[in-house]
Amino acid sequence: MAGLYLRASLWANGYNSVLVNRGPLGTGQTIASQGILHRGIKYALSQKSAAAASALAAAHDSWDAALAGTGIPDLRNVSLLTRTMHLWTKPGLLGSFAGSLTASAASLAMKSGVQKLSPDTFPPAFAGAPVSVWEVTETCIDPSSLLTALAAAAPGPIITSDTRSLASLTADFSPSLIIFAAGTGNEDLLHQSGHTPATFAQRRPLHMVVMRSAPFDLFAHCLQEFSDKPRLTITTSHSPSHRTWYIGGLLAEVGISRDASTQVQAARAQLEECLPWVTLPPADCFSTHRVDRAEGRTESSTRPDGPVIHAFPATASLPPHLAVSPTKLALAPPPFSYIKPHLPPLMSPTTISPDPVSIPLGTAHPITSPITTPAVAPIPWDP
Repeated sequence: MAGLYLRASLWANGYNSVLVNRGPLGTGQTIASQGILHRGIKYALSQKSAAAASALAAAHDSWDAALAGTGIPDLRNVSLLTRTMHLWTKPGLLGSFAGSLTASAASLAMKSGVQKLSPDTFPPAFAGAPVSVWEVTETCIDPSSLLTALAAAAPGPIITSDTRSLASLTADFSPSLIIFAAGTGNEDLLHQSGHTPATFAQRRPLHMVVMRSAPFDLFAHCLQEFSDKPRLTITTSHSPSHRTWYIGGLLAEVGISRDASTQVQAARAQLEECLPWVTLPPADCFSTHRVDRAEGRTESSTRPDGPVIHAFPATASLPPHLAVSPTKLALAPPPFSYIKPHLPPLMSPTTISPDPVSIPLGTAHPITSPITTPAVAPIPWDP
């Protein structure tokens, strides 16, 4: 997703690029995303997360424009699963928590379209439940359709290369700049370019839970008091045979040390506590999926507040190169502004052709790898 987004932004700003991808588009972190374009409201309860909330709120304007077809890239073909998410508190946690949400999040809520719902306007999932519910204007998209739309957003070649080294690709194209935007794959690219990956990259693992035969659609965060991490974050997807809840939040973070069976038991216990009026499906409808979030390194190994970029000078075998991590799917738009100061000057307008393949890529080396649009990665938990 990061590479595809940068490719579209580079093309729109007059730069020719070649995207080299390992395997189907989105394999790993992107296809396993819940697809939520966070506006930052869920972080507003924690003062230490104010910077992250602000960065997400700013990025949301870029997403809105792209999804409407008025921004870069044009993402009108992306499938929108919902335009509104809900926030709810578990039964019994009402008065003081409601006050803290209002006090801590007031300024952000004013910008984010957050409103507290009265019981008679609760969505069907919460009808009659003894909870407090808020509605936030927060979009959830289908990651698979996002990858397809991004691949179509620029005409530059996409090369699938599972085995070729960074050095051989550099020899083929003689690029003026190389951008590493490969998620966990940045670690291998940093190693190949002579850097110590652990100095610049980190992972934060998740143990997500999948629940098939879900009783209804739900796109919501179950909040906990004075924390920037919801107890549960639930999104919904549909296949021809079943409705599926994909469950993250704190459950997925603290569950990394659990095996799949224990994580499923923990998920059922959390769901029974937070949604006690819901009848859960049998145990065989549950499974888990592990995914590593790839990020730029921070001193404390905690989540960065925004995108992270590391810039490296040219070496004997490589041109200048950058390692870029958006940190979250919702923060994909800002990285172009982060890399802009590092871009080489544009070619003379008289040498720019509408066909990117015909533009000299620094030398006369032919493109020897097949130029095709790779398939989008399948959802890893679907049969």
